[in-house]
Amino acid sequence: MALSTSKIKYKNPISKIRTLVQNLDAEIIELSTSFSISKKETVKDKLSVANIYNVKRNVTKLGVQTRLPTTKIEVRMLSSVYQSKVQDAYRNKRIFIVYGSYNIIRQELYDRGWLEKLPPNRYSYLQTLPEDSLMRHARPGNDYEIVMISKLLARYPAFFIWQPKGMQDMCGDIFPLRNRIRRGLKVDFSTKIGLIGCSELEVWYRRDSMCTMKYPRFYRLGGRVEERLSFVEDYNNTQCRSLIRYLWENIEDPNLNIDQKNGTVSMDLIAFALKNIQNQLDELENKNLDIIPTKNDEEKIAMRNFIIKSNSIIYRKAWLTTNHDNLVGEVECGMHMIKKLEKKQLGLNWEGFRNLWILKPGYQCRGIGIVVKKFLNEILDHASKNMNGSYIVQKYIERPLLIYKTKFDIRAYMLLTVASEHVSIWLYNDCYLRFSSQEFNMTDLREAIHLTNNCVQKKYKNDAYRSKNLPIHNMWHSAQFKEYLRRLPGGQNVWNKIIYPGFIQNLIAVVLASFEDTKFVKNSFEMYGCDFMLDEGFNPILIEINSTPDLCHSTSVTAKLCPRVQKDLIKIVVDSKDNPNTSTGQFNLIFKVVHKILREVEPNCKVALSGEKLPLPERFQDKILKTAMKLNKKKENATYFKNTEAHRKATGAGTRRKAKAKKSNISVKALSKHDTTLVKDT
Repeated sequence: MALSTSKIKYKNPISKIRTLVQNLDAEIIELSTSFSISKKETVKDKLSVANIYNVKRNVTKLGVQTRLPTTKIEVRMLSSVYQSKVQDAYRNKRIFIVYGSYNIIRQELYDRGWLEKLPPNRYSYLQTLPEDSLMRHARPGNDYEIVMISKLLARYPAFFIWQPKGMQDMCGDIFPLRNRIRRGLKVDFSTKIGLIGCSELEVWYRRDSMCTMKYPRFYRLGGRVEERLSFVEDYNNTQCRSLIRYLWENIEDPNLNIDQKNGTVSMDLIAFALKNIQNQLDELENKNLDIIPTKNDEEKIAMRNFIIKSNSIIYRKAWLTTNHDNLVGEVECGMHMIKKLEKKQLGLNWEGFRNLWILKPGYQCRGIGIVVKKFLNEILDHASKNMNGSYIVQKYIERPLLIYKTKFDIRAYMLLTVASEHVSIWLYNDCYLRFSSQEFNMTDLREAIHLTNNCVQKKYKNDAYRSKNLPIHNMWHSAQFKEYLRRLPGGQNVWNKIIYPGFIQNLIAVVLASFEDTKFVKNSFEMYGCDFMLDEGFNPILIEINSTPDLCHSTSVTAKLCPRVQKDLIKIVVDSKDNPNTSTGQFNLIFKVVHKILREVEPNCKVALSGEKLPLPERFQDKILKTAMKLNKKKENATYFKNTEAHRKATGAGTRRKAKAKKSNISVKALSKHDTTLVKDT
C-alpha cells in the first residue's frame, strides 16, 4: 500500500491553549466592570448564585428586572456553583424527594438547607428541557432553578423519601428516612382486615392500665366459612339480648302492647331469650365444657322463628300474651344476666335493642362503600354481592356519647419511628372532632347521620333543627372540646384522666400486636390518622386507623392543625436525629420498645414457672385414658415385634453359617472371620 506523499500539518497545542486563555481573560475583563467587590467582601462571597443573577440590573417602571445569564462564562459560573451545592448536599445527606402535594414537608426541608430531587410527575414539562436552557432561565427560587438542581441530583440517592403506600421501596445500600413501615396483610392495622388480625393477637400483649384495645366486635365475611358462621351465631345471641333490652326500656311505657287474652306472641319467646342468655353466661364462665355443642335443624328453625317474632315486637309493636307483673319479673331476670355478661365481655354495654351492624370494605377508606344494616339476610346478601370488596361486618355502637344530640368521632395523629434497635410511638397532643350534619337517629340509617367522615358530610347540608352550638363546618379543635367538657358536671379532668390515656392504651396495644409480622427497617417512619368514638362513660373506642391521613386544609380547624403536625413531624424525624434534645413540638413519646432480638442468653439467667393445676372435664378425661391405653398397646406390640425379629434374624444367621461351614469343610469360627471369602480345604 503506497503512503501518501502529502505533508501532514500539526497544530501546536500550546498556541491553542494560549488562545483560549486570552478569550477567557477578555470575558473576565468585561465582567469585572459589572462586579464591584468591596474590601469587606471576598471573591468567594461574590461568586454565589444570587450575585451572579444580580449582574447589570435594569430598572423599569414595573420594578427591578434581573438580566438572564447570556455569555458562556456566566453559564459556567452558575453551573459550578450549582455543582458545589449539590456535592455539599450529598456529603451532608440532605437530598429529599416528596411525592404528592405535601408542600409543608417540602418547605420545612428547604428551610433546613435540603435540596429536592423531583419525582417524574412534578414539573414534568420543564424536566424535558436541556440543562443549558434551564440554566439560562434559572433564577433564585423559580421553577427553572428547582428543575436544574434536580437534574444535577439525578445520580445521587435521596436521604428523605415521602412516598405513596403502594410504591415499592428502593434504597440500595443506604437506609433513607422513609415514611413507610411495611407489615403483613394480616396485621396491617391501617386496613380493616389487618385491624381484625391485630385485635385477635392483642390479648397476648394486654397489660392493665398500659395497653388494652377497646374495639367493636367484627368479622370477615369474605373469609373462612367458620368466621361467617361465628357472625351468624353472634347476631342470634345479640337478638336475644336486644329483645330483653327493648322490654326493659319500655316496661313502664303505657303504650307497650301487653294483652294476656288477645296477645299474638306467646311468653315462650321470653323464655327462649332467657335460656339463650343463660347459655352465653355459662359459656363465659366455662360451665359448658362437658357439653358438646351441636345444633340440629329444629334449633335452627326455632332461632329463625324467634328472630321473626322478636322483630315483630320491636319494630311492628306486636301484642305480647302476658300481664305486667309477670313481664317485669322475667325481664328483670334477663337484665341481671346481661349485666353479668357486660362485665365479662367487651363492648356489650355499647349495645341498644336494634341489633344494628355496619358493613365496610376491607381495604377502602374515606367512607367508601359503608352501609348500616339491621336484618341478618340483608347483611349476608350485601356481602355476597360485593365479594370483591372483602367486606367486614362490625357491631354498630348504638349508645355513643353525643354532643348536642349529634354523633361525632375524634381524629388523632400517631407517629411511629424505627431506629436500629427500638421503635418509638408518638401521639400528637392536639386533635379534632368531626360532627355529623344531622341529629342522631336510630330509625334512619342514612350515611348523613351515621358516618362522620368529612368526605361524606361535605356532600350534605346541615340540618335546620340541629343545635346552633355546633360549628357550621362540622369540626371542633380539641381545645373547644375540652372547654365543653369543663362545663359538664364532673368533666373537669375527663380529658386528662380518661380520654387521652384511653388513646394511649389502644394505640400501644395495636402497635405491639402488629409486631408479629412487621419489617423493622432503620430510619423508617409513618404517621397515621386514628379515629376514635367515645361511649357514654367517655371511654375511647378504636374504630379504624388510616395510613395516609388527609392533611389538606378542609376547614379552619385543619388549616391550623395540619401544618403544625407536619412541622413537628420533621422536628422528630430530621432534627432529633442530629440532636436528641431538640424540641418535638406537640408530639408526646408514649412508648418505646426494643424490636431487635437479643440472641445471647445469660448463663446464670433462671426461669421460674408458677401456676395451678386445672381439673379436666370428664369427657376429656375419658378420651385421654382411652388414648393412653391405645398408645401403651402399640408400644408393647412394637417391643414384642422387635424382640422376635431380632431373635429370628440371629437364629437364621447362625444356621446359615453352620451350613456354609459344613459344605466347605470350614469351622464356624473360621467362617465368621472370613464372611466374604470361602476357603476350601485342598
